[in-house]
Amino acid sequence: MGVCNDGDIVRVTAKFLFHGTEDYSNVYHAQCALTGAASDASVHAAIAAKLDSQYDYVVPFQSLAFDYTTIETWNVTQDRPMVEAAWPSLTAGEATGDALPAQCAALTLFGTNTARSQGRKFLAGFMESMSDSGGEILGTLLTALAQYASGLIVPMTITEGEMQFGNWSVDLARFADWASSKIGTVWRTQRRRVLGIGD
Repeated sequence: MGVCNDGDIVRVTAKFLFHGTEDYSNVYHAQCALTGAASDASVHAAIAAKLDSQYDYVVPFQSLAFDYTTIETWNVTQDRPMVEAAWPSLTAGEATGDALPAQCAALTLFGTNTARSQGRKFLAGFMESMSDSGGEILGTLLTALAQYASGLIVPMTITEGEMQFGNWSVDLARFADWASSKIGTVWRTQRRRVLGIGD
């Protein structure tokens, strides 16, 4: 197992399985701000703990068939794998009833202090009961989504320093820290996400 250095970019893939066969994922990037080399294990553990605590806000509104499988980290700067392990505590959604179609998702936006650089994450697995009579997302879920998103702009700390989520541009070789979050009030359709395809 290797070590991460100051400035390293880490790609994080949060993985899920819907109805036992359909793979879903949310991909994040984090930049290390370290005073010394940090082990892959410690960096992964801090990132996994952060995601575990933030997704915990939305788990009560997700289907029992929406499983939390693994979190994978990859050091982009060094172009090598780090760790893939089960979520620290989350295993599956907790809500019963009918789920929304596979391509329907809640959209969260993340602002940066860099022009034309905005992060976005589509969260899936929610129930039909989470829509109000006008088809918008219920207030209780909006509150949970706001809690999920706001915590992701807070750095993750380890002994050697911290990591911050943000937008990584390969073409510009630029990392833009997430500085704010915003939740969409209507369901979004991710056209590429249908049965058999998730991202």
